[in-house]
Amino acid sequence: MKVSGIGAAFLDGGRFRAIGVPLPVEGLNELVVEAEDVCGNLSTVLWGVIRDTIVPVISLEAPAERSYINEPPALVFTATEVNLDSISATLDGDPVESGVVVEEESPHELIVTAVDEAGNRVAETRKFTLDMTPPVIGFSVATESYFNAEVRPEVTVSDLYLYEDETLLTLNEEPFVSGDAVTAERDDYVLFASVRDLARGMRPRARSHSRWT
Repeated sequence: MKVSGIGAAFLDGGRFRAIGVPLPVEGLNELVVEAEDVCGNLSTVLWGVIRDTIVPVISLEAPAERSYINEPPALVFTATEVNLDSISATLDGDPVESGVVVEEESPHELIVTAVDEAGNRVAETRKFTLDMTPPVIGFSVATESYFNAEVRPEVTVSDLYLYEDETLLTLNEEPFVSGDAVTAERDDYVLFASVRDLARGMRPRARSHSRWT
């Protein structure tokens, strides 16, 4: 018995094994299987075998890698493969489907796996953070408060994912450092704070209006 000119060995159950049979092209290859009995009777058949050494291609459209998002995102992923067998995904270890909207505020890890019929497997990982909670700004002086001596206003900002480069503090529209001394050089002061977190789009602003008497 021969397969495309390569000798084949018979196995139990009518099976055979041929080692070293060339599969020259990616995709369908036609092999010629020839069997001859002791009387010289020859039988020939064409046997189609698919060669597939190319792994599937996963497309993770959303969310973006290592992004900070301030509204619930929909997971969007697909796999491209001629002989695709399956595509599956997990979000933080739990099975998930494309199109699901994520609503839990926290860091997340999405893993998408695709397998073709030849057993080629590929996985893609996407990490992102959902943060819909704006930063909280606090002042050590109350709004519309009155003072008759030096005061050191302190500004506190609370947020898990603060974007520090966009934190702005001003006193009467001049840069101000939290804890600096303010004296009664004038009788009206406006302390202003503006901050943003890494999810962007959220820029809480707060003012404290104080007077000296």
